[in-house]
Formats: sequence, C-alpha cells, structure tokens
Amino acid sequence: MSPPIDSGSTLGTLAAEQPLRIALFERLRLDYCCGGSTRLDDACARRGLDVDSVREQIEAVDRDGLRPDQAMPEWRPREATISELCEHVVSVHHDRMREEMPRISELLETVVRVHGADHSDLEMVARTFASLRTELEEHIEEEELVLFPTCRGLELGSIDPAGVEPGLIDRHRAEHEAVGRKLAALRDLAGGYELSQALCSTHRSLLEGLLRFETDLHLHVHEENNVLLERVGAMLDGPRIAGATTLDVLIETLVELAEAGRAERASRLAATAYAGLRRAEPDQAQRLNALMHKLILSPRHNDHKE
Repeated sequence: MSPPIDSGSTLGTLAAEQPLRIALFERLRLDYCCGGSTRLDDACARRGLDVDSVREQIEAVDRDGLRPDQAMPEWRPREATISELCEHVVSVHHDRMREEMPRISELLETVVRVHGADHSDLEMVARTFASLRTELEEHIEEEELVLFPTCRGLELGSIDPAGVEPGLIDRHRAEHEAVGRKLAALRDLAGGYELSQALCSTHRSLLEGLLRFETDLHLHVHEENNVLLERVGAMLDGPRIAGATTLDVLIETLVELAEAGRAERASRLAATAYAGLRRAEPDQAQRLNALMHKLILSPRHNDHKE
C-alpha cells in the first residue's frame, strides 16, 4: 500500500515520483512544471481546491492507475541517465515544437483573417503566440548548443563543474517561468481553449492544437525543471560549496547583478577585476575577460543607465 500523500510535498516532486499523476494535475490545472516548487497545499489554496480531496484523488491514481481514455505517460525521467534525458527532450519535445509552432501560426493567420474583424481578441492571441514562439525558438536552440552538452559533459566527467558558467541553471529556470506566464496568458486570451466557443472548423483545430501544445510544453518543462536541472544543479552545487574560490563567488555575483538589470555595472566591475588580475593571474583574468565581453553583448546591458 502506498504511503499517504504529504500536502507539504511540492507539485514537481509529486509529478516526478509518479508520472501518472500528471494527467490529474493537468485536469485540475495545478502547475507542476514552472510552479513545480509550490507545495501541494499552497497550490490547492490558490486554485480554490480542497487539499484533502486532491490528496485522495492522487492516492486513487496511485492505487488504480488512469482510465483508458486518459493519456498514460510511459516515459519515466527519473529512471533515465542525464544523456538520455537530454536526448528525450530534443527528440520528443523540441522536434514536436518545431513541427507544431509553424502549423499553429498558419491556423492563427487564417482565423484572424476570417474572423478578426468581429473578434479583436484573436489578434491578441496571435501576437502572444508569436512572442512565445520567438522566445521558445531561441531557448531551445541555447539548450541544444549550450545547456545539454554541458549536462552530458558533467555526467561523463569531461567537464569540470568549476568551469561551468555560474547561474546557468538558474537562468534556464527563470526562462521557463517566463514561458509559463506567457502560456497562461495565451490560455486566458483563447477562452481556456473551450471547443464549444469555436467559430469554425479551422478555429476548432486551432484550439485543439493550442491545448496539445500547452500540455506537451508543461510536460517538457517539468522534465527539465524537476528532473534534469535538479540533478545537474546538485552536481554543480556540491563542488562549489566545497571549494568555491573568491573568483567563483565574484563571477556568480556579477552574473546575478546582470540578471537583475545591472549588466552595465557588472561589466565595469568585471573590467576592473580583470585589470587587477591580468598579470599576476592570467588564467583567472581570462575568465573575467570572457564574462566581461558576454555582459557587454547582453541585451540587458543598456536596460538601466547609471
């Protein structure tokens, strides 16, 4: 018999422990992906749900499984290696997104052209999806070029944790949260994807496509946030806590300063530190030099003039 569900457990942990619970969380609209760090009781309170009733429903899924008409996740990310996780995200989620996003954009263009004059909200849906698509295309490209090779290298031991960019994991989590907010706004603008409100067969196809897209993106972010990044973050935190150098702390602080909208200030501080180290500690100075150039090119560099 499974132990009772602890209402203090986070949604992300509950979903990672038993993937069959994900279908229930989707139906109850409990954010187990971007909001995976939220406790079950807090999440239920925000949604106006009775936590004891939800706990009983989770335990029923654990005990009885899902109905035949419900999607049953076959993939268990906790049982996969880091390399397998990265490959799964690319081959299943990224490839699916690359296929679905252009199709949804075409449907939106048609629906706006036909019905936009009488339904101005459709134009907002199109704009929001276009913005989300741009963010996702940039995000998944960085994952495939930077994040996933780093994760694989850490697992294989070919990359030293001390050499990994500070803030890499936190930045990807923050980008996931931004995607989650835009995804929620898209749902609200599209009337919750209620098929009974479809204006025509094309609009119905659009709503069905957006719902599938949302569900897959939730699962995608969950597998990264609550499994992959959790595991890789633990690999990075251990060595840094055990033997962090003054330079490690400085670089991490400068990155956090830049992410807070002070990239120009951070780049000037990096330049000052570089000047002091370039003769006595050229290797350490090179790390600061690389960071300085990255901060100068940051889109946030001119956000706040000082």
